[in-house]
Amino acid sequence: EAEIAEALEWIDGRLRFGAQEEINVFEVTIRVLGGLLAAYEATGHAPLLAKADELGGMLLFAFHTLHGLPYGTVGLKTKTRYNPKWSRGASTIAEVATLQLEFKALSRHTGNPAYDLVAQRVADHLRTMPQKGEAFWPADLPRGLYPMFISVETGKFSSNDITLGARADSLYEYLLKQ
Repeated sequence: EAEIAEALEWIDGRLRFGAQEEINVFEVTIRVLGGLLAAYEATGHAPLLAKADELGGMLLFAFHTLHGLPYGTVGLKTKTRYNPKWSRGASTIAEVATLQLEFKALSRHTGNPAYDLVAQRVADHLRTMPQKGEAFWPADLPRGLYPMFISVETGKFSSNDITLGARADSLYEYLLKQ
């Protein structure tokens, strides 16, 4: 209990958002936002939810794209959003499809539907993509497996590479949890 009290005191008094640059939306969502929400659910400590709400609100601009697919990297201070050069401008499938649980929980706890809407829009986009052999679904790709990269600009897959490992694995975990 002493360690919890110390952690809560630090979060309440010292945890600040807004100056961070080059943060990965996926990582900060599952680790920081998810951690704040889990701690709030375990303790009922209202400032934890307030911090989660603050962070969630700051991340929403990553989703402001034509298809609602978020950019993978954001700068909170400069309000920049982009994907790294190594990804050729695309987001990884894990980056876009492993945010739903945290954003939906944030919406449920705060009563702010904006978080649920951005999360659901991504899930709906992936769910309604054409079937095998149709436009922008690779002809040799079985339905239910997703390529590693997706363009936030076009909403289409930008590779045919399939993996159940890094850059995709958490997508499949979150699909089961949803």
